[in-house]
Amino acid sequence: MISSDQPSSRAVNILATFVFVMDVAIVSSLLVVNHTTSSKPPSGGDLDTSSPLGWMGSFGAVLIFGFYGVLLKKPDVQAANLNPLVFQFYYSTGCAITSVLVWLISDLQEFSFSYWGFVFGLTWVSSQVCAYQAIAKLGYAAGPAIWAGLTIVVSFVWGVAAFHNSVRSILGAVGGLLVLIVGICIAASASSSLPATLEARFRKSGDYPIIRSLEEQFLEERYLEGGADKSAQNFASGVFWAVATGLLNGSQMVPLQCFSNGCFGSPAYTGSAGASVAFLPSLAVGVMTITPAFAIIYFGAKREVPEFAFSVAGVPGLLTGAFWAMGNFAAMFATEYLGQTIGFPMTQACIIVNAFLGIVFYREITGTYAIRLFAVAVIFIIVGAGLDGNFG
Repeated sequence: MISSDQPSSRAVNILATFVFVMDVAIVSSLLVVNHTTSSKPPSGGDLDTSSPLGWMGSFGAVLIFGFYGVLLKKPDVQAANLNPLVFQFYYSTGCAITSVLVWLISDLQEFSFSYWGFVFGLTWVSSQVCAYQAIAKLGYAAGPAIWAGLTIVVSFVWGVAAFHNSVRSILGAVGGLLVLIVGICIAASASSSLPATLEARFRKSGDYPIIRSLEEQFLEERYLEGGADKSAQNFASGVFWAVATGLLNGSQMVPLQCFSNGCFGSPAYTGSAGASVAFLPSLAVGVMTITPAFAIIYFGAKREVPEFAFSVAGVPGLLTGAFWAMGNFAAMFATEYLGQTIGFPMTQACIIVNAFLGIVFYREITGTYAIRLFAVAVIFIIVGAGLDGNFG
């Protein structure tokens, strides 16, 4: 059941309106600067930290990705208990339409179709289905915290191993990755019954029934009233989905890098428009090809006709896709100018916004010890990301 402490549908709609206005402003700013700047995107694995586009893209992606999933936790969407692929259909449609619209208004409508769009579609749709499950089981704070840290690790490895992005210090970079991994583990622990157990032990109570009572209260407040059954089995499942999201999410910008610079035998993009803009049509086609393919295979295997529930999931799904597409557009500039080792990993600082919404707005994590443990996790992840950015 949905807790009475959870925000109402009206409150979520107001927040979503703010997010839409903010996202449009960020994308418009990027388009204006991209149109007026004289600098060209770097190529061949080089970086350009002097261009404002990379830093604007990073900061914009942090804000957009931090807020993009606000409608996933809307009470009526949660209560509908939709199949993830049904929501993904609306989500993908919103993403594809928004990507094409951004390309059309960019006045750099150079069409350069690439099969890397299909690879992007496969990676993205898979990651978003996993993310939907992770948020449903772990919440909007803990789920993104786990996959954001892992995203940074995977993205860094891609940048160094595949795209030969320069690394200032291997020792410093590896240290940053280790700090990130510790942060991921702590974030996962904050969503378990561990905080309640710690609270009982720090109170120096050896009475098992008291510990059990605290754990039961923790589980009731965090899990059952939060609208999801978070038993130990579901917790482990949530961590699995979050880890899968991180692995896929960290590989998400690989198709753009391959489209821009060429890799695995494919030619580099040589057009006059920036690769971040030119890749959008391929991205849209890839997303709208892979999504129905997934649905046909899944529902065909189950011999099930899906319930699309447009009245409940249609608008939230389309808007969530639009929000994500605008964040992805910003992240593309971050990756194109700052590289796979710095640019895209920096966008994962969005967990600060995710954590704020999850704790303050959605009240997913309650109890002093749980919040403190999660705050420590966020600090570890931010410090690890900072080390990665400094030494990467």
